[in-house]
Amino acid sequence: EQLISIYYHPCEFATVEFWDALNYGRGINTPRKDWKASRLRAPGEMEHDIEKLGCLIDHMLKRHSHFISADELLGSPGFGHAELNLTVTDADIRKLADAWRVSIGYSSCQGNWLCAAEVFSLLRAACCDKPLHPSFAYGPEQRIASEEGAAGFPEDYRKALCTAWPQMMGVPQIPDCFMLNGKRVNPVDMACTAAWLLREQPEEDTLVPIVRGFLEPERKVSVKNDFGSKWIIFPEHWQAEHILEITRLQTWTLKPARWIDA
Repeated sequence: EQLISIYYHPCEFATVEFWDALNYGRGINTPRKDWKASRLRAPGEMEHDIEKLGCLIDHMLKRHSHFISADELLGSPGFGHAELNLTVTDADIRKLADAWRVSIGYSSCQGNWLCAAEVFSLLRAACCDKPLHPSFAYGPEQRIASEEGAAGFPEDYRKALCTAWPQMMGVPQIPDCFMLNGKRVNPVDMACTAAWLLREQPEEDTLVPIVRGFLEPERKVSVKNDFGSKWIIFPEHWQAEHILEITRLQTWTLKPARWIDA
């Protein structure tokens, strides 16, 4: 099966221009009293366009297409957060830890996609001897570099990992950094090191330096920060580097959409 996402702006059937472009184009902030209404389409144009949309729907129905809303899709098997009733085994943890070396990102577990935050929650639980249930968390608020020379014994890492995470509107959030023997360690490096500890099972008296890595899904975010041409309401030369950086940090929550036939 294939999933096709279709969207349209309702005003496209009724007007020849977007209301927001008319009143907020290129960064202007028109006072409410000066708002202008969009020009309506000529008589018969809306009916013609709706008829064309109907032809598309008829064509899709002939191909046995099934129409669902975004809410229905989110509630379908294989979508949304990890299933809370997913029974994760020690073998699953070993497989997940083995996959996380320098590059970390979303992974598959028992046919379910887990985002990097959900995988990290499992590795953290395994290190801290907690129940193995994947849990969702937002990415960190800001990027903090790991300090040079950060290292610790296995117990030091367990202490750092077991520290309570902050929350964003009631949802857990990966901390900006972890404190390891007085040194800051960013979440990516801590996750890589947690995976290493689970793979290698070092002796308790082994001093373990942090394993530095990178969050692979970040590479899916554009490096082009010139957003002026993206939407008519943006100022012509508007730069959106901060928005892109926040997006990169939130790729901890990114994972593929996999359709599983119920």
